[in-house]
Amino acid sequence: MRRVPGEDRVPRDRCGTKANNRLYLPAMSYHDSKLQVVNLETLTVERTIPGFNFGATGISMDSGAGKLLRPQPDGQLFVVTLAR
Repeated sequence: MRRVPGEDRVPRDRCGTKANNRLYLPAMSYHDSKLQVVNLETLTVERTIPGFNFGATGISMDSGAGKLLRPQPDGQLFVVTLAR
């Protein structure tokens, strides 16, 4: 993985789905972690979702429920509903 130019965030984990042809990259930062959504057909960052606070690095997917799960080091869990 490499850094996005101009960003201080580094992807550490990834999760993807063939159903909507997207890759989800949690981008950790010391200020505000984000979730980047990559379109696998065009290989471009389609969307960046902010607001995951410091240290959100992991990611897991419940494909059946259409949810992404992002754990925090402090025990908090972010749940992101995926568009269908």
